[in-house]
Amino acid sequence: MSTPLRLVTQTLTQADTFLIVSHAHPDGDAIGASAALGWLLQRLGKEVILYNESGLPEQFDWLTLPDRVATELPPKPPQVVVVLDCGDSSRVHTDGSFPFAESTVVNIDHHLGNPEFGDINWVEPHRSSVGEMIGLLAQACGVSLSGALGECVYLAMITDTGSFGFSNTGSDTLRLAADIVEAGIDPSRIQARLQTQLTLARVHLHGLALQQARTYAGGRLAVVSTSQEMFAATNTTAADCEGLVTAMRNIKGVLAGISLRETPEGQIKFSLRSWGETDVRSIAAAFSGGGHRNAAGGHLDGPLDTAEAQLITHIKNAWGLDEGRNTVYG
Repeated sequence: MSTPLRLVTQTLTQADTFLIVSHAHPDGDAIGASAALGWLLQRLGKEVILYNESGLPEQFDWLTLPDRVATELPPKPPQVVVVLDCGDSSRVHTDGSFPFAESTVVNIDHHLGNPEFGDINWVEPHRSSVGEMIGLLAQACGVSLSGALGECVYLAMITDTGSFGFSNTGSDTLRLAADIVEAGIDPSRIQARLQTQLTLARVHLHGLALQQARTYAGGRLAVVSTSQEMFAATNTTAADCEGLVTAMRNIKGVLAGISLRETPEGQIKFSLRSWGETDVRSIAAAFSGGGHRNAAGGHLDGPLDTAEAQLITHIKNAWGLDEGRNTVYG
């Protein structure tokens, strides 16, 4: 019986035209994995288009891509659509649409609970990142992890593992990273490009938001929020919230860091981060969200204070946390 990896390898070999799709508002794993797969398919002599509804985030504009990231679907359906890093088909577009009925859909993902919506499904929740899976796919196809392909895989892995510091970092992850370094990439160059993407406007937004950070349940839950007024005052966007939830998680004594972001439509996007065995995915799932054990998220109805109260109450009840002493800064 063929394994999912073998089925994917056969599909890449046999088809000629491909569309690579990742979730809206892509992170480093989604962009890195998409670009890496694009490079792999080009090396195999295939026609490939990269697509993302939200386009390429500014903080990754230094990455060497096989082609530009299109924000509109091509008029002619490709033979194969490869969907990357989507825990559900609804994540491709913000309106939940999935207009790929005329193509063979290959679903490559590492989210627990993926419903296997593709015609071919390669889902491995124990993998650190989809980028790691694309690296393994390249090796299965006999393609070297040198050059831009290796850099894109490496970017995907370090962004989803916190530079190999999170609990999703396994021995396979580190072995693959070693293979990429041996193929000639410079990890320090990638880290330098990744870590020097701050703008002064983003610094101002973070300063404004962090002044109002607060804790609940005796310091075991830490919350930061960003409103549309904050974005307007600092001339920033949702993309500039990157790193805020991590700052909350890194407060001493905190079990879970929480970030709440108000959208222009008045919905509240929440992000959860934790360490070790503290499972925030189950919290997100209670609100129809998803993710991983230590990194998850979802949406709630606004306003911000109502969403915050709802989320905090649920977490305290789910984890049996008493109220303790709350602290508000700012």
